[in-house]
Amino acid sequence: MYGEDTLNAHNLLRYGWTKEFVEAFSSLRYSGLELPLTLLRNYHLHIASLVDQNLTNQPLISQLQDTHGLYSVRDAQKALERRPSVVQDLSQDSGRNMLAVQSRFVRFVLDRFPDAKVSIILRNPQEEIFVRDQKMPPSYRVFDYAKALKEARPNQQAVSAVLTEANLLIRKYTKHLVFGRPEFRTWLRKALLFSVKAVGMMNRVFLEEPIRVILSEAELVNPDITMSLLAARYNLPFVNAPLVLNTDRNLIPTRAAYHCAWGENYRTWLERRGIPASRIICTGNLRFEYDRHPKNLDRKTMASQLDFPEDNYIVAYTTQKLPEEVNRAVVEWIKHAISGQPVTVLIKRHPSDKTDYHPFTGTGRIIEVPESIKLYDLLANIDFIMTISSNTAIEAALLGKGIIVVQPELPYQYDRHDNEYHSHLVKAKAGLVASSPERLQNCIAELCSSERLRRHVHKMAQEFLSKTIHKSTLSTPSQDMYRFIKTLLEEDAGTGVFTHDR
Repeated sequence: MYGEDTLNAHNLLRYGWTKEFVEAFSSLRYSGLELPLTLLRNYHLHIASLVDQNLTNQPLISQLQDTHGLYSVRDAQKALERRPSVVQDLSQDSGRNMLAVQSRFVRFVLDRFPDAKVSIILRNPQEEIFVRDQKMPPSYRVFDYAKALKEARPNQQAVSAVLTEANLLIRKYTKHLVFGRPEFRTWLRKALLFSVKAVGMMNRVFLEEPIRVILSEAELVNPDITMSLLAARYNLPFVNAPLVLNTDRNLIPTRAAYHCAWGENYRTWLERRGIPASRIICTGNLRFEYDRHPKNLDRKTMASQLDFPEDNYIVAYTTQKLPEEVNRAVVEWIKHAISGQPVTVLIKRHPSDKTDYHPFTGTGRIIEVPESIKLYDLLANIDFIMTISSNTAIEAALLGKGIIVVQPELPYQYDRHDNEYHSHLVKAKAGLVASSPERLQNCIAELCSSERLRRHVHKMAQEFLSKTIHKSTLSTPSQDMYRFIKTLLEEDAGTGVFTHDR
């Protein structure tokens, strides 16, 4: 669904070399943690050029596969999980009552846990936007991870011991394609200095603060990956609740005690990666709930502001962080597809999309939506959404809109297009699929001429939604998440009830 189950060449190289990295340097430890496990995201970025250079090196790929027995993503998860053993069971401490959350959950905790003891973790200065205008209850604290890390003073004797051992280990791998490079030695030294500081600091936080539950939306980045390892070490529940669609590079390996799945499709995808069903809770999506707001703009006003015929069919095209040539190609498809049709296409630009769309917007048939018009005001006033693989397809379906899935040929990109993620809407049969300009032209023409097809496309979107987002007539995602987190905070306290597969 959100990436295929079998390992392609890219992932065989990525995970094969990751397995060799964590095994070769597993003796590098601090505060009881294997330091390589805290560095996986940094390591994956470090080896990016080598992975790209060897995508067609079949002898190397076969050797990695045969040596490590890596054939599926499930195999990679099993090989790389390396969950630390419990050395101190802090779940037995009835005085632990703090919920530690990543900053993007601030609206949820203020709404559902206003009287609880909460630590809001800022990973970087950019995340200050999530807390800047929020009035925090007295029981809340904001933990600035980046600032604390900068001020941390690690034990220099321990640092020296780790670096000395790292140098000895590197000498054993002078012929290794990754570890034998001078760049790796430089990278590893810098990465270990960071890791020792981060692990030491976060270990003190776990021991000094009464943290009972950790709620994260991105486990593989720091400090979350270090916290997930420490949570396992101290038998505290680490909950992974993504707010945007995930793929394997954001998930594998995971050590979360629980995963909050959006719905049936996501649950199935996690299970195929070896996550036990007992550790998956269907909650829906918190961000969709909190981002949605009452409509501030009606269709007539929007048509007047953007200067297009109100009675046209309105299609929103939501762009993504993809190469500019891909974004331009899709809009070129759109330009020809809507020619002669009563259709207006409104482009909603992804924040990271730098494509120049002015050459396409001169006729008034294709219009770029200004930032002043928010996503949900746009979605409320359209007939269909068009995208490659964006979360916005789900958000539009939640508002009853039909989906058009465009599937241009995407060039390989490390971390952007390295598996089948961008076809997840096709596999889920979310809507009409256009994999060529001719097919898009036919889709638009048929939608304009056939009310029956329009109804069918809306029905497809709702069937897709029923399997993608868990919906209850009696509760909302925030209510479901509240009940689940409250159980972890209260019912397990001092009872030793919390256990997970180790």
